[in-house]
Amino acid sequence: MIQKKINILFSRADVEKFTHVELCENINICDFDLENYKVTEADLTVHDSKKLIDATRKIFDEISADLSTSEIEGYINNFYECSVLPVSKYMVALEGEILKLLQGGVSNSEITVIYPNWLFFAPKYSAYFMAEHESHKKFQYEREYVFLPYLEQISRNYGINIQ
Repeated sequence: MIQKKINILFSRADVEKFTHVELCENINICDFDLENYKVTEADLTVHDSKKLIDATRKIFDEISADLSTSEIEGYINNFYECSVLPVSKYMVALEGEILKLLQGGVSNSEITVIYPNWLFFAPKYSAYFMAEHESHKKFQYEREYVFLPYLEQISRNYGINIQ
């Protein structure tokens, strides 16, 4: 049985929660450089970005129509760059790594996703609108509160172990 592990790192502080061996042997997903360790960068293709932009625009069009106001459309870019994009990058990276492992013959029961922190009372969805500083890599909140519900759902959808 081949055990494959995927480390999710939301910030540089999370690096300390993993051993040197874990960072060397496991797949690491983050959106920053880990210097001496191999990283799957949390990023999107142009095609994925276009689909997300179109979906975000559609949501704002519907809200604008429901409220009979167009002023809300001025927040589309900020909402996309500071909330939709960061979470989506991690989601796409995680799903991509899971699919690579599954297509390479690793069964879902042999894959474990390791999060640096665990939320005991995790919400089903994020209720946060992330700060503009997110696009500048300055985090004024714990990213796992926003990211975990979506990443855990991807893991559950594939029957992947969560640790």
